[in-house]
Amino acid sequence: MTVFLPAIRHFLLLFLCLCLPLSAAEKLRVLMIGNSYTAQTRAQVKGFLDADPEVDAELVAHCPGGRKLVQHLANPKVDALLRDEKGWDVVVLQEQSQVPAFAMTSGGETLKMFVEGGEGMLRKIRTLQPKARILLFETWARHGGPEGAGVLKGFGGDPRKMQKALSKGYALLRRNPGKWDFSATVTIAPVGTAWEAWYRRHGYEEGSRNLHSKDGSHPGKLGAYLTGAVFYEALTGRSAVEVEFPGKVGDADLAAELRAQAHKVF
Repeated sequence: MTVFLPAIRHFLLLFLCLCLPLSAAEKLRVLMIGNSYTAQTRAQVKGFLDADPEVDAELVAHCPGGRKLVQHLANPKVDALLRDEKGWDVVVLQEQSQVPAFAMTSGGETLKMFVEGGEGMLRKIRTLQPKARILLFETWARHGGPEGAGVLKGFGGDPRKMQKALSKGYALLRRNPGKWDFSATVTIAPVGTAWEAWYRRHGYEEGSRNLHSKDGSHPGKLGAYLTGAVFYEALTGRSAVEVEFPGKVGDADLAAELRAQAHKVF
């Protein structure tokens, strides 16, 4: 009897390939707790995650406008989310946009409130979701033009000084020597740092490169996209540079420049 060995080998190889399991996408459950800054950037965060075929992300956000961490701490809805039996891989925390900066520069009741809310939320997450990684959403300073002048008065009109105070505030929540050290499970998404670096390159007068919306506070489409790119890297550990997600930028070269800016802060 004639045996066709090449054909048999081909059949066996095909059979084995069909029997091998396909590599499953990495599961990632993310809970974002914040306010309007989170609300206006979460779609871009999810867009970056969805653009990666190796990541299967579920993103849930609780972000009513203007909320402070101390308010989230006392909110039963937040407690219910944190008690989710499926468990969260990452919990993102965002403080109200001015609080960390004024807490670092003014102290007093603002600092007390900031610490109460921030430390309290970190301890609660560690208790209710001990396996979760915690990511602090370092926000950005107000726009350096007339739109941000009101808040920036407290920082000599300099957005760089406000950003320095914001970054210092989130660093304090992560680690306060002699009082607490959450650095083993808490990291910082350096969004504000990426925004500041962008404005150092392009200035605040170049309207086509502005990250802020017209109010000088909230993110415009470029700012939301840059924020999404930073979070993609912070959540996955992967580079955003090669991610094929155009967002709402409308210019492929500009989108690539924004992704490169996000990558540079890691």
